[in-house]
Amino acid sequence: MAEQDIRGKLSQLFCEQSFLTQLGEVNLLSFASLYTYACLDKYENLGELKRELANRLVTARTQLGMDKVLEEVKKALESDGFHVKVLEFKSTWRSLVGTSESSFSIPFEVGLFWDPVYNLPFIPGTSIKGAVRMAFAKLLAKRLNIEGTTNLLEDARVSSEVTRIFGKGGENGHAGLVGFVDAYPIKYDERLLDPDVVTPHYQDAKNELEAQPIPNVFIAMSRGITFRTMLFYVPPEGIPGRRESKKHTLKVVDNIGDNSGQADVFRGNLASQIKDTERLDPDTIPLLDLSVLYAFAVGVGAKTSVGYSRFEVIKYE
Repeated sequence: MAEQDIRGKLSQLFCEQSFLTQLGEVNLLSFASLYTYACLDKYENLGELKRELANRLVTARTQLGMDKVLEEVKKALESDGFHVKVLEFKSTWRSLVGTSESSFSIPFEVGLFWDPVYNLPFIPGTSIKGAVRMAFAKLLAKRLNIEGTTNLLEDARVSSEVTRIFGKGGENGHAGLVGFVDAYPIKYDERLLDPDVVTPHYQDAKNELEAQPIPNVFIAMSRGITFRTMLFYVPPEGIPGRRESKKHTLKVVDNIGDNSGQADVFRGNLASQIKDTERLDPDTIPLLDLSVLYAFAVGVGAKTSVGYSRFEVIKYE
């Protein structure tokens, strides 16, 4: 069958307004690519296609069902000797994570982390770990009264603790004491995706007279999505036969040469830190726990400075 005939049949199928609702759950990533291929000729320009495709994607029915999968991951981590903390957080506004990814970059030019198997958006554990790592460096520097440096990791005390707890890449690198599982949606208020728009003014423009504001439609994760992930870590006693306890303890070295570990970064439960006022005292929260809360409040993802990709932690145990 000629390519023109194939495209014609795809056009008849995919360009129908009721296609998604008739079939129920559809792999949205595949649908976006095939819709662009089959239906582009039906629009005057790519911008019109983007708007129509975005509207169809955000109204599609998507099944969640990740609870059992994440529970199996938890059991596997525990069977390997790790301790696990379950973390659930809810988006307070739209979220953008993975803007440079290939998923949905055709035709939207703005990517999004998307799992093609589970047909869901997700936030990689590496992205969460990176955000918590920077939050930990900042909070540790504050507790050690380190000031006057723009790069906190230039300080030896901060750098050594960050490297020890979060690991180091490269040929001489090593695994850290903590890790994060990819975060998946487990429920949402209204829908998973929202249409959004960004309007570049100065793309290829050399001066104000050449500026051409052109709206660029894309899709983002909606507000009100509850994600679940897990933080897994090497317990203070180590993992028998694999990790030595003396070298792997989640304690902060307060002063150079001081291994007493007076500032505990992880032991303890947040629930026990709540006082009569029902407010958490930052000075009494284990430092790594506090870093997790801080990272999600500041934001994990893109456009955090304008309110995107920020979250409220609703469960951490």
